[in-house]
Amino acid sequence: VEKKSVDLPANTAPSDCVRPLAETGTLNTDNPECLVYETEQLVMSIWGGIEKDNLGKLRISLHVRSKADKYKTYRDDVNLYNHHSTERLVRNIAAKLELSTGYVSKAVAELTEQLEENRTKERAKQEHREAEAANKDQEFFTEQQMLQGLQFSKQPDLMKQTKEYISQIGLVGEEKNGMLLFFILLTRMFKDPLHALIQGKSGSGKTHLLKKTTSLIPKAHIETVTALSENTLYHSGKDYWKHKILLIEDLDGAYNALLPLREFMSNQSIRKLSVTSDPKSGEHSQKWLYAEGPVCVAGATTKDKIFEDNANRSFLIHVNESREHIEKVMDYQRKSLSGLLDKSNELKIQTLFKTAQMQLMPMEIKIPFGEQLQIPEYVFKKLRTNTHYLTLIKAIAFWHQHQREIKYTKEGTPFIEATFEDVRWANELSKEVLLRKSDELSGSLRSFFESIKTYLKTKQEESFYAKPIREKLRMNPMQVNRYLYELEQRGYIKQTGGNRKTGFEYSVRIWDDYEQLKSGIDILDKVLEQLKARSNGQYNKTKSQESEV
Repeated sequence: VEKKSVDLPANTAPSDCVRPLAETGTLNTDNPECLVYETEQLVMSIWGGIEKDNLGKLRISLHVRSKADKYKTYRDDVNLYNHHSTERLVRNIAAKLELSTGYVSKAVAELTEQLEENRTKERAKQEHREAEAANKDQEFFTEQQMLQGLQFSKQPDLMKQTKEYISQIGLVGEEKNGMLLFFILLTRMFKDPLHALIQGKSGSGKTHLLKKTTSLIPKAHIETVTALSENTLYHSGKDYWKHKILLIEDLDGAYNALLPLREFMSNQSIRKLSVTSDPKSGEHSQKWLYAEGPVCVAGATTKDKIFEDNANRSFLIHVNESREHIEKVMDYQRKSLSGLLDKSNELKIQTLFKTAQMQLMPMEIKIPFGEQLQIPEYVFKKLRTNTHYLTLIKAIAFWHQHQREIKYTKEGTPFIEATFEDVRWANELSKEVLLRKSDELSGSLRSFFESIKTYLKTKQEESFYAKPIREKLRMNPMQVNRYLYELEQRGYIKQTGGNRKTGFEYSVRIWDDYEQLKSGIDILDKVLEQLKARSNGQYNKTKSQESEV
C-alpha cells in the first residue's frame, strides 16, 4: 500500500493548531483548546479556549499570524471586553504585521462576535447536559405506585410490615439497626430532626447499612458526599439543605468541617461573616453567609473519640461485628454475586417506601403522656438523650399519619397523637443505643472487655495474659495493650503478676457491670406498663381501631 504524504501550505507555522484551516470569516471550533478564526490576510488562534462561566470578561490568549509572511506574528493575552486593552491590541497587531488599523479593528470586532456566539452556544449545551444529569437523579412514579404506597401506610400492622420489608433489602443481621436508622432519617421532615452516626471497624458493614437504608429514601431528599469542607456548607445556598439528609460516607472526609457541622446539627442554622472585594472598584465589604435546615446528618466512622461531640448529638449505632453476623453477611454476598437473589423484590420495597414517604405531610406530633416517660438513670448527656428518645417516638407516630385521627389546636394547627404502641416500638429500637449511652466504655472497648469475660468463663480461669487474648481475638498487639491500659486505669481489671519479659498477668475486678446497665434499661418497659395500667387503653387506639369499635 502506497503511503501518500500530505503537504501543508507553505505559510503554515509550526505553532498553528493542527487542524483544517477555518473558512474565511468563520470560527473553527473543532478543537476547543485551540479556536481558529481566519480573514483574507490573517489567521487568529485562541489557545486554551475561552472562559465560559464569567460573562463579564472575554480574556483570551491570542496568536495572530499573517498569511502572506509566516514570520510576521503577534502574541498577547487580552480581555476583549476592555476598551483600552482592545485598542492597544489593534495598534500593536497593525504595527507588527504592517496592516491598517481599520482592517485589524474590523477583524478583532468580528472575532469578538464569533467568540460571544460560540460561548452562548457552549453554555446552552452545558445547561442541557446538567439538566439531563439532574433528570437522571429524579424519580418518577405512576399513580398506581403512589396508590400502593398510600395503602401500605394505612395498614394496621404497619410497623410489623415495615420490619419485615426492611429485613428483605439485604440488611442481614442488621434489621433492627436498619429500622432505627430509617426512622431517624424520617425526622428530616421535622423542625428538629435526629442524626445518626454509624460506628464500627473497617470492613464491618457500616457503609452497607447506610446505603441499604437510604435506598428506601427518595433520591431528591439525599445529598451524599465523600468529603466535606467548611465552606461547602455556607456556600450551598440558604435553603439548599432544608428537609434533606446530608449523608457522609466517612466522617474522616469531613474533619475540617466538624465545627460548623456540629452547630448545624444542634441549631439547624449556621452563619459566617465573610469579606468580599468588588472586582471593579477593589473595595472590600462584609457579607453574611447563611445555611438553614432542618437537615438530618448521617455518617459512618471507625473512630470512637475524635467524633465524640458529634456522637453526643446523634444516635450512635454500632454495627454487629460478631462472627455469626459476618458468616450471614458472607453467605448473602455469595448469593448476591452469584446472581441467586431476586433483586426485583428489593426494588418493589424501595418504591413502596419512597411513595409512602412522599405522601406524608409535615404535621405536629404530640405525646399526651410524654411527661411521665423516663430514660435510664445511668445515661450520659441526659438532656440530649431524652430529646432523642421522645423525637424517635414522634417519628414512629408520624409514620402512622394516615391512620391517626387528625386533631386541631385552638389556633387551628393540625396534629396527631402518639400511642403506647409507638413507645413500645421506640423502646425496642433504641434499647441498644441507650445501653451504649449509659456505658462509660466505648463500643469497641466494651466488646473487648466482654470478650475477656467470656474467655475466662470458658476456660474457667481467674486471670489472663495479653498474648492468648490477642491470638483469640486476632488483634494488633498495640491495640490490645492500649485497651488493657484503659481498662486498668478505669478499674475494670488489675495487674496481678508477670513482667515485661514473660508478659503481665491480669484479673477482672468487675464482672456484672454490663448486666446492671442492662437492668437499668428495663425502666423503659416498666414505665410503659405502668402507663398502660392507668390509662385503660386510652392512648393505644389508631383511627382504624376506633372505627372498628
